[in-house]
Amino acid sequence: MNDSEDIWKSLDLHRHEVLNALQLIRAYGQLGKTESQLAQVDRLAEWIHSLSLWNREWIKHSKHCLLLVMTDRRIHLSNVDTVDSMSAEDSRVLAAFLSGLTQLLSVIEWTSVHLAIVHRSVGEPWQIYLDGSSGSILHIERLRDLCVAHSTRNVTFLMRIESNAQTGG
Repeated sequence: MNDSEDIWKSLDLHRHEVLNALQLIRAYGQLGKTESQLAQVDRLAEWIHSLSLWNREWIKHSKHCLLLVMTDRRIHLSNVDTVDSMSAEDSRVLAAFLSGLTQLLSVIEWTSVHLAIVHRSVGEPWQIYLDGSSGSILHIERLRDLCVAHSTRNVTFLMRIESNAQTGG
């Protein structure tokens, strides 16, 4: 598959995600569940804002990162430093991590994972923080393994997990 086909496939999946969210909003409205409806609107708006950040910061460096987050509305970019100094290799590391994250999210029940991408100074690694929560220690361990597997000298993945985790699978 070439780059153009990848982009169109991702745009189609993105459209599908938006249409699913709009269907939920309509259903909540018909059921009179205003709080659920507004929560869904907020999640959709946050995700679309996140995609704008991804697009503005990453399209020049790694369209693969953008394509991955376009297809999973649970991945949000909440903060990003300018990425002009990120190397092609660092972008590939991030894309591989995001690919693993989307696969992990397909089997766990997190509603969202927020990423903050920080580059403190020249010579320091990129730090990529993940904020999430889980009902399972196993899920946290799997995410930790994913972070360790993709951390390099130039890119460090760090986790901040809400403390509502329970024991069990």
